[in-house]
Amino acid sequence: MKNLFTAILIFITCFAFCQPKLSILEQQGTDFFKAGNEIDATTTFEKALTENPKSLYAINALTTLYHNQKLEQKAYDIADKGLKLSGGTANFVYAKARAATFLFKPEDAIAIIDAFALKNKPDYMIWFIKANAYNQLNDKQQAINAYSQSITESPEFFNAHFERGKLFANLQRYPQALKDYDKCIELDKEYADVYNYLGVIYYKMGNLDGALTNYDKCIELDPKQSFALANRGVVYRDKNQLDKATADFDAAIAVNSNNDGAYFEKAVLNVGNKSYDNALILINKAIELQPNLSVYYVVQSKINNALDNYDQAIISANKALALEPKNPDGFILKAAAYYNKENFNEALKIVSDAITLLPDNYMFYSFRASINRKLNNIDSANADDAKAKELAAK
Repeated sequence: MKNLFTAILIFITCFAFCQPKLSILEQQGTDFFKAGNEIDATTTFEKALTENPKSLYAINALTTLYHNQKLEQKAYDIADKGLKLSGGTANFVYAKARAATFLFKPEDAIAIIDAFALKNKPDYMIWFIKANAYNQLNDKQQAINAYSQSITESPEFFNAHFERGKLFANLQRYPQALKDYDKCIELDKEYADVYNYLGVIYYKMGNLDGALTNYDKCIELDPKQSFALANRGVVYRDKNQLDKATADFDAAIAVNSNNDGAYFEKAVLNVGNKSYDNALILINKAIELQPNLSVYYVVQSKINNALDNYDQAIISANKALALEPKNPDGFILKAAAYYNKENFNEALKIVSDAITLLPDNYMFYSFRASINRKLNNIDSANADDAKAKELAAK
């Protein structure tokens, strides 16, 4: 995000580029960096470090240059060197912990920061990196706590509000999420992504008009925001404005052909229109791009059932359940495929297993009642119908 890069640049500039006397190579590297020529800056600072292996100035610059070029292992290693040479200064703690998160080593990042915090007070950027590490560990509450500490240290820090807002939204703590995003708009009203996330929150709250307003604003600021286009398409689909929905899904894909969500949402629209052949092409593309979402296989199974591709429907349902073992739709669709193949005993077994795992789902009992009737188990069918009605009434 642009705000985080700005913060990083300020952080590096304060420590490194205010040093009064630079070697010729260090000055050249600095000039390249300021001119936006990161490749030559990197090469020059590497030469400066060869010339003077203890140059904290060159080391510090390289931590950011490597990071900006996504050379995270190099960033980690050079930050570690700076940490040892400097005796543990904050900028190298930050750089090493940041690299650890980008190397998907969140425990390492937290350990680096905790060791520093034993003798020093972490600043807002270090708290931010620690929050990101907890976020990677899916420890949402610890992440929120750390983002809050970052905000305490720097109340105007855009990125901490932005990331904390996303976590609040994920936890369905929508009023707190809205407060964070309102603060983001106060800090940078031209940052398009904020409006996209606001749209998501309003959508989850059931406020379609509020969602639409924010998606419109996001797209006004950034017409190529593929995710906002796809999200707005979902709102139009829910409003039954299907031509507008289709146009948005197509625009989202045109802007970003790797936006799996746009293919998925358009597939759902096609399922609603009973255009199953087109829907299958779209959902297959979504899965090609993102093979690890259970809901994608659920829709694929549903489409294959509708097309009488029952064996493929079973395969899709099995994949959905492998990714999410308690996915009720996975059980329903798998059992439906066997039911449609007239293998009622296998369908009965699948639904009974589902009831063991998820005993409060009334749809399982209702479906099992239908299967039992096919097997002429009338008493069992009546009992299942009664249980389904009892659960549905709750």
